[in-house]
Order: sequence, then C-alpha cells, then structure tokens
Amino acid sequence: MRFQVLGIPVTVDWFFFLGLVMIWSWAGSNRAGLFAAVFVGVFTLVHELGHALTARRFGATVSITLNLLVGWATYAAPAPLTRKQRNLISLAGPFAQ
Repeated sequence: MRFQVLGIPVTVDWFFFLGLVMIWSWAGSNRAGLFAAVFVGVFTLVHELGHALTARRFGATVSITLNLLVGWATYAAPAPLTRKQRNLISLAGPFAQ
C-alpha cells in the first residue's frame, strides 16, 4: 500500500499488517489488543515522520517504509549534512512521540 502524509511518500508492506495482527493477538485478541495494534501502527508512523520532516527541512528528499514491526525513513540530501543536522534527524523521531 502506498500513500502520502504531509507530502511524504509512505510505503506499507503487508508484513507490517502481519505484525499488527501479531500484536493484537499477543495483547489478548480483544478490544485492548486492537487498541494496542492501532497504537503501535500510528506511533510507528509518527516516529518516522519526525525523522522525515526534519530531513526534509534540511533539503533532503525523503520517504518512509513500514515493514513488520519496524519502520524507517530514507533521505537523500543534495549536499552532505553536518553532524549536527544528522543528529537532529536522529533525535527527531523519538521527540515526535
């Protein structure tokens, strides 16, 4: 599945949905499990958006991929980024949550 969030292309692999079903199952296969699965899915995307939006602010081209229980933001900057910029991109994911 592919879509865009805030102009950032997001690719969701079917394994990501499998991971969410596993979380639902482990959390009791009930309403609480559904809440846990949705929570993990949404906050994984929010976390990666933090990385991607910060990288885009520094002029990079960005995209997000969600797969099994992980996600990652990919970026390609037109010029080398400074250490400070790379550190800010790294920290932006956790701070977004």
